Order: sequence, then structure tokens, then C-alpha cells
Amino acid sequence: MLTGYENLDQKIEIFSRGQLSLLAGLPGAGKTALAINIVHNQLEVEKETRILYVTPGMPAQRLAERFIFLDSGISPYNLNFLNLDEKEIQKAISSSASKFQHFINEKKLKIIDDNLLTIADISSLCLDHFTEFDLIFIDYLQALKSSHGEEYASRNLIEIQLRELKKIARKSEAAVVLISQLKSYAGRPTAADLLPFSRLLRDEADKIILLHRIDNPAGERDWENEFNVNFNKIPEPVELFVAKNISGCTGSFDFFWEPATLAFQERTPEIEQYIRRLLREI
Repeated sequence: MLTGYENLDQKIEIFSRGQLSLLAGLPGAGKTALAINIVHNQLEVEKETRILYVTPGMPAQRLAERFIFLDSGISPYNLNFLNLDEKEIQKAISSSASKFQHFINEKKLKIIDDNLLTIADISSLCLDHFTEFDLIFIDYLQALKSSHGEEYASRNLIEIQLRELKKIARKSEAAVVLISQLKSYAGRPTAADLLPFSRLLRDEADKIILLHRIDNPAGERDWENEFNVNFNKIPEPVELFVAKNISGCTGSFDFFWEPATLAFQERTPEIEQYIRRLLREI
């Protein structure tokens, strides 16, 4: 399946029908942001694509806000940098909100945000009711519960859940993308940094995609503080690294990410020139 990023899609298919892909990074690395970018790209270009987004870790309203920030290019965190009047801002936000609602109404996008959702629940939903979905995001592994409602604790539980997700991918013929976390690392991350039970995750996933903010120190980020500094309008370099791919090649790809609007863009000479111009203005 295409991601909507031309250079990436020409070189490698990071999400494939019938396979389980693992998208991992540190907290604040942009995992959900990248997922929303891909959802947005798919809905804009692929008219027949239907997407299920399961988000026990985030309310659906927050996901909608992120989609609107991305689509409109406007968020509360970049208003100081936009040369727009209030009417223009409201018009852009309203247009993006209407677009999001249209995708929901047309059943091109379905969001489930039950924080008590288990893998068994997801399996039932996907296989019994939502088999028409082409792409399924589960955001994220650490927020899921066991079939008895407990937090993940044992290796056996994780193994069962991963195999159930692979079964969902195989039977529904959808691309299933499981978002997960990495433990702290020094330098570039590897598949050995996956959490929890890295060897199990490496063995069970069909594809492993690691997201690395090049200038991001390990740990949580102070978002409110970051969004109030001038340099926040400067896109940040991000590396997407495909560490495992059972059906193709692996490799590294460079992106720029704008945290305020969640926009991911492939690193091109045009973007490089744009960033140099922004730096001169500050």
C-alpha cells in the first residue's frame, strides 16, 4: 500500500496487505503524527481506500484535531507565524473539519477510541464486521489490554496478541500497523530497542519501521514549552528506517516534521531551501 510519499513509495512498500507492520519510536518521535499523515494522504488520493484507526491511547476528538491541524496547516501553536486574519483562519479550519466529517460519513474512515479495548475485541470487529477495511492502525501496543482487561505484563500474553493481529491481517487481507514504543537508546535506534520483549516483537512482525528524531533526546517532551518558542516553526529532521521487511528491501529515508501542524514531508532540495529561508528570518 502507498503512503503518499513519492520517493518512499518508489523504493519500498512499508505497509503490505495481509501483513503486520510495527511502527516504533520514542515518546514524542512523531509516530502518531506520521500515521495521521499517511491516513490523510490515503483518503485524499485513494478514493476506494477504507481505514480503521483504533486508538485506546487517545480520544477520537484529539485525533480529529490533529487531522484538522495537518490538513489546514493551522494550529494554536503556529498562529503567531501565519500572516492570516481571523476570517481566513476560521475558513481554513472549517473546511478541514468538514472534510474530516465527510470521510467519517462516507465510511472511508472509522475511529474507535475505547480505552478498554482488547485484541480480542479488535479481532471480532475486524473479522466479523469491518472486513472491508484496507488499512488498520492500532495506536498503540502499550495502551491495549489483555483479553481479561489487564495491562500487558507477560511474554506469553504479548505473543498471543501479536499472533492474533497477524491473523487479522491475513484473514481480512488488510495492512495492519501496530504502533509501539522504543526504550531509550544512544544514537540511532535498532530493532533491539523495541518495547516490550524486543526479540519477540522482532520475530513476529512482518515489517519493522523505526522513527528517529535526529535531534530528539530520549524521554518525554515539554510540548507546551516547545510550541511557544520561535524555532518550533522550523521543520525538524527525522529518519524513517525500515529494519525488517519479509517481502522486500530495507533502508533509510529522510523526512522533515513540523510539530505544530504534525506535517511530515520528504527531505527535498526545495524543503532544504525553505528551511534556510526560515532560519534567516529568525
